[in-house]
Amino acid sequence: STAYFAGRRWGKTPLIPAVSPAKTVAGLMGALICGFMIVMIVFTVAEILHTCTHGACHLAYLNFGTASENLLTLFTLGLWTTFASVLGDLSIS
Repeated sequence: STAYFAGRRWGKTPLIPAVSPAKTVAGLMGALICGFMIVMIVFTVAEILHTCTHGACHLAYLNFGTASENLLTLFTLGLWTTFASVLGDLSIS
C-alpha cells in the first residue's frame, strides 16, 4: 500500500518501464521505508514484551549491543519480504 501511495505522490521515474510503466522508483522507496518502520515497531514491541516477561515491566529501550543479531535478522527478513512483494507485483503486471 505504501508503495502505491508513494508512487502516486512522488513517482516520476519508472522502475521497469518495459514490464510496468506505472511502477516507480519512488514506490519502491516507499515500500522499503515502510518495511524499515515495521521492523522497528516489531523490534520495539518484542523488547517491551521480553522486559515484561523477564522481570519488572517497564518501558524497554533499544539495546542494539545485545539484540543486534535479532535486529539484523528482522531487517533481512523485512528487506526480502519487500523485494518479494515488488517482484510479485511486477510479475503480475
